[in-house]
Amino acid sequence: MVYNLLEEITQPGEWYLDRANGILYLWPPVGFSGSSEVIVSVASSILSVSSAKHIRFLDLTLEAARKTLFMSWKSVGIELRNLVLRNSGSAGASIHGTDSLVSRCDVHGTGRVGIVLSGGDRSTLTQISGAAGLEIADCGNIVRHNLIHHAPRNAITYRGNEHAIEFNELHSVCLGSSDSGAIYAPGDWGARGVKIRFNFIHDIRNDLGSSDVHGIYLDETNAGALVESNLLYGVAGYAFKINGGRDNLVRHNVVAYGGGVPFASDWGLRQLNTPSMTSSLQTRLQNLINLGYQQEPWLTRYPECAAIPRLWSEVSASGGRWVAPEGNELVGNFSFANKQWYSVRLLHGPRPGHGVFPKCRRKHPGNRHPVHR
Repeated sequence: MVYNLLEEITQPGEWYLDRANGILYLWPPVGFSGSSEVIVSVASSILSVSSAKHIRFLDLTLEAARKTLFMSWKSVGIELRNLVLRNSGSAGASIHGTDSLVSRCDVHGTGRVGIVLSGGDRSTLTQISGAAGLEIADCGNIVRHNLIHHAPRNAITYRGNEHAIEFNELHSVCLGSSDSGAIYAPGDWGARGVKIRFNFIHDIRNDLGSSDVHGIYLDETNAGALVESNLLYGVAGYAFKINGGRDNLVRHNVVAYGGGVPFASDWGLRQLNTPSMTSSLQTRLQNLINLGYQQEPWLTRYPECAAIPRLWSEVSASGGRWVAPEGNELVGNFSFANKQWYSVRLLHGPRPGHGVFPKCRRKHPGNRHPVHR
């Protein structure tokens, strides 16, 4: 894909920036006239608070910032309600802290992401108490009752523990990308306790002619998610892409008119057996150590995670056991009119791939797939 070419201005609303000469060429949108207002933003943000407590922002329109419209750092009890957040270079809102809420806001025209939420403590599994957003991290965020659509990449990206992503409608995202998903999680062995449930994900395809866009994508050996009771319809790729992860439970979902239901790979084994890629696995193990994963509360809450050896020499000398995609389950799902049921891609490894989803076989009574295209 090519951006910022003068000769590619072919319809209203498109523009070209000549950075060398400082000239902006614009084909004005429909309805633009000589009396129309032109706004050029110079402000980095519109509102910013730090170490604040219990402040409500209601019924406001924030727009035209070069970076993030609303920023809150190390704050408690921040509430954004009935706001319009539009036309920013980076995010609509970025909130760090605890007990904050984003509700009934209209967010559009942001350059990178709609809303960023972070807070809580992963090492102690201390949770924050709820909000709605697009990019979440740390521990205990809630993304609930959102409509997210027409985005170039993922609708929701999560990192961290004990999040709930539920009752959302996601469609027409990943339009300008491949190797992406409506809900996406990057590599993290400790991303346990995340619940992805009761979502309606539909019409996921891109404008690039690629089918490598998926419904729920747990990438780079991401582990420990519960994916249940979601409805996925018209996903060009797979409803669930498990790229080498462990201990993921996918159950009671309905998948129709898509490319396939589960895709799984042994990506961790590929990284273990490729010298230039082992550093990624070592980083994930070190991140676990930094979180105190073999101490309380992790020891009791996530025993499968706590069983992973602390020493890299033990992980790498185990014949691939700790980086193999084991402990996953796919049960009680219903598939209708998808192009295929199940795909496992064995990229490398001495260990067989049968352990990826041991309960996903066609004859398993929990999964039903009566019709395929």
